[in-house]
Amino acid sequence: MSDGITPTFLRRYFQARQQQYHGDLFPARWEMVTVRAPELTAEKKMNDAARAKYLSIALVVIGLIFIFAVYPMMTWISPSGWRWMPPQPEYEQILMGTYATLGIFLIRAAKNPTANASLIWFTIWSNLVHATIMLLQVLADPSERAHLVGNIPTFYVVAGVLWYLMPSRGLKNQQVSDNP
Repeated sequence: MSDGITPTFLRRYFQARQQQYHGDLFPARWEMVTVRAPELTAEKKMNDAARAKYLSIALVVIGLIFIFAVYPMMTWISPSGWRWMPPQPEYEQILMGTYATLGIFLIRAAKNPTANASLIWFTIWSNLVHATIMLLQVLADPSERAHLVGNIPTFYVVAGVLWYLMPSRGLKNQQVSDNP
């Protein structure tokens, strides 16, 4: 932040403005203040590179969770937070199969997340939509409140982690242009 806008700069700027206008709250003429965004620095690029590395790790971990943890969570570990009542085995099998399939593709996407960005964004948005619909259903049906500490926060966390770790646009363009 040495070449950008710092709190000290802002304080000095507003003190100078106050002195210039002699305490007048509404000066006759307002000036346009332009704030430059800091350039993409090596530190920022390194941060994006680290995020890309952690994205690959997160994709594998989330993929494994989707493959191996959804079924135990729905049946043994926390059925009240993962299963709707009354139980609907046909629906649950479809859901487990869908998440296991998505898990396989997330693990495959970990090899090259940039090339699989649409799959990752699908995972983010589908988890956000799934969790939000479930949240609205839980608010309408108080008997399902256990989902507030079960699958709803889990799906929001999955979406949030992947969203945070997705590389910025500058890094995406750089990686695509670097590949022959």
